[in-house]
Amino acid sequence: MTLNKHAYLIIAHNEFELLENLVEVLDDERNDIYIHIDLKSKIDENFKKKFVGCKSAVYFIERTTINWGGFSQIQCEINLLKAATEKTYAYYHLLSGVDFPLKNQDEIHDFFEKNMGKEFIHFNEKDIQKNILARVKFYYLIQDSSFFTKNKITGMLRNKTNHFFNKFQKLMGIDRMRNSNVTYMKGANWFSITNDFAEYTVSQEKWISKIFRNTLCGDEFFLQTLLYNSQFKENLYSKEFNDNYLSIMRYIDWEKGNPYTWRTEDFNRLKNSPYLFARKFSLKIDNELIYHLKESILCTRK
Repeated sequence: MTLNKHAYLIIAHNEFELLENLVEVLDDERNDIYIHIDLKSKIDENFKKKFVGCKSAVYFIERTTINWGGFSQIQCEINLLKAATEKTYAYYHLLSGVDFPLKNQDEIHDFFEKNMGKEFIHFNEKDIQKNILARVKFYYLIQDSSFFTKNKITGMLRNKTNHFFNKFQKLMGIDRMRNSNVTYMKGANWFSITNDFAEYTVSQEKWISKIFRNTLCGDEFFLQTLLYNSQFKENLYSKEFNDNYLSIMRYIDWEKGNPYTWRTEDFNRLKNSPYLFARKFSLKIDNELIYHLKESILCTRK
């Protein structure tokens, strides 16, 4: 039993030096860390050896190819949850490899201890725009094709193909949502969830595949929809459904970027915020900020 411990689930495809820094600040006897590295990414064969000797157990799950907007993103999240739920944790936190904590592990564990049993899942507004609902209403059969992720030209071709195929489906009266008793919800895919909901999510893998395979950006729908249509809805930390990122305690700025990459001049803004984590960061854009954040986190540990 590891019910007093937390599991960090990390999806990474680049910035591996930043990933090393992320693992360093998460490294704690109270945590285990599960990492997925995109199969398309090139990494040194000795990369995993860098984490030998960590206080946390660090696991690398089987690598798969992840394509933006495809079901492969959902499957990766499920695979991480399946690996982690072989043990039992108090909370499961999904992060990307370019995320970073803003608080130390004492503060993070204290926060979740005080809110034990709450599910931290982000929701946009309840009324989803029709053009956004089209992402789960129609079939997107080529979204997970690696051919269309080779470059900007093939990406544009994929978007054009999706557009015309959607028109054809609309003309033919195809609607995946018709006669469904499911209420679809949308939000960010990053989460912090309890063991009960993590196990429930894994148990619903077939349902998730049926509803969200061949959708567009289904990773922004599946967990919100699954929770909203279950008894776990009552356990939400935030029930306002108002696009508030405090619902997942992650600082993400969509006004200055897509999302904005934090800079050194944002240090005080980040550290003085109530958020536990933030995204996104880049050592290529600003490596000094990570140094200051890491120093502020590690020097305040008990």
